[in-house]
Amino acid sequence: HPSAKRVQKLQEHIQLGNGTPYGCHIKVTLARALFKAGFFVSLQDAINAFNALKRQAVLDMVNKLWPEANALVNKAYGIDAACIFLFDDDDGKHHIATMLSEEGVRMGCVLGNHLYCLTVYGAIYAILAKEFPTIYAKAATDDFTGYGTASTNAGWQERYKMLEKQITRFAELGAPIGIHLHPGKGKLLLPPNAPDPENAGLLTLTTVVRTAVRDTGGHVGLDHDVRAEAKLKAESIKPLHDAIRLFGTK
Repeated sequence: HPSAKRVQKLQEHIQLGNGTPYGCHIKVTLARALFKAGFFVSLQDAINAFNALKRQAVLDMVNKLWPEANALVNKAYGIDAACIFLFDDDDGKHHIATMLSEEGVRMGCVLGNHLYCLTVYGAIYAILAKEFPTIYAKAATDDFTGYGTASTNAGWQERYKMLEKQITRFAELGAPIGIHLHPGKGKLLLPPNAPDPENAGLLTLTTVVRTAVRDTGGHVGLDHDVRAEAKLKAESIKPLHDAIRLFGTK
């Protein structure tokens, strides 16, 4: 529907994980280029985001930003839906179980990713972009990345303070709609020219690193660190690759 494309385009200045061709590739390539240009790369990830997102927040944001889809979305998500499970126990007995789908967007639903991205865009991402213009932001669904740079120690420390405020604000905006940042996954990759942060508050919200980090499926960092991570990845999947080749020859 033409309105779906309009809504996707509305988000595209931040959200690259909702129908943008090669969106994840663009996000990783951008992160690598900015890091090489002397920008920090701040990675934030939400906990179980697609399942935790409050259903009412989805309906409200659709009504606000995509009213053309109200009837369809209300039909699919307006009431709790029964999920039916068929399984066998260890004794081979057949069982049927049900549970209600009450929150989040459903795995496998053709609307799921679109509704998630639309909701967090309107409730979190667009607000952060407006309130913190000095921290360039991009996202791929629930992977949110901020970039910033400076030329002096004082400038860097000011950027770090702004980043602390941005992450804190993310948590404030996300909590009412069920989105909470993962305390163990926050990473702040610093380029070689950047000093260490001096404000203790930021260090409680994220982990400072100077080696490669993984952003939207690709590694970002110094060239030798990225190559090392790529080598480890290739080695880790070699047994699977060999098994597939063996299976294909038999």
